[in-house]
Amino acid sequence: MAVTLKLAASRLEMVDQARRKKGWTKTSEDWRKAAETSVATLKRFWMGKPIQQDTFINLCQELGLNWEDVVDTGELESSRSSTLDELWEQLSDKATRNIDGSLLEPKQLSEVDQLWQRLTAKAIVTRKMGPVLVTANLSTLGMRPRQAHHYLDTVPLNSDILFKVNLDQKGYLILLEREPSGAVCCLCPSEYAPEFCFDAGEITLPQYPPSPYPTFTATELGQEQMVAVISPKKPPLDWLEISQQEALELNQNQIKALLEYIDRNSKAEVLYTKYLVTAE
Repeated sequence: MAVTLKLAASRLEMVDQARRKKGWTKTSEDWRKAAETSVATLKRFWMGKPIQQDTFINLCQELGLNWEDVVDTGELESSRSSTLDELWEQLSDKATRNIDGSLLEPKQLSEVDQLWQRLTAKAIVTRKMGPVLVTANLSTLGMRPRQAHHYLDTVPLNSDILFKVNLDQKGYLILLEREPSGAVCCLCPSEYAPEFCFDAGEITLPQYPPSPYPTFTATELGQEQMVAVISPKKPPLDWLEISQQEALELNQNQIKALLEYIDRNSKAEVLYTKYLVTAE
């Protein structure tokens, strides 16, 4: 039986405020496309009627809300008493979409794909991090972000970019990138960011210097997904030291270890954002 969720009546105003901040109507096309849903489903959402779990989560994430803060918990508990991981385990049994929008059957999902779903389910969608385009003064290698747009939703193919993250407090940053190809790589720590303990405030990656690379380059068309894990103490993950030398492509065991660390540490903050690399 498919898992469904519905909006709590007491959280309707919270959701409506988030929607107005985005400048969207209650059935906005931009919102529908981002969450991959329909007008009919959005109307059910606003009426507090049950909709598919993955759609409910997507709608909340696009508003920058944690779905657990607005879901009808009585409905959730009565249908099944589940942890977030258990819910996502059920979700992985349903059809999921490729980046190009085509349906991907559950039997085709790799374990890394399923673990990435679990990881992003723990994250809060944020505008506190994202890419900026840069211009270079070749005589000094000084890098300056273009001021017209701060954190971008799209970047041109082969453009040079910086990635910025705003930290509310001092902590250790693990920054993961899920490439359009599906590979999950650790950008911090890596040769782009060998030091991964930062003070509060906006940080810029790559760390140039000591990194020899002044920028990242957008070399692959498609959607880039980014997850930042921020914790007050250094995570005891043995693969972090390896990644400090060269950006590590994570395997399923390494992602599992990170998920287990997050589960054990309530103070770990998990953030998510995405952007498109386009041919324009």
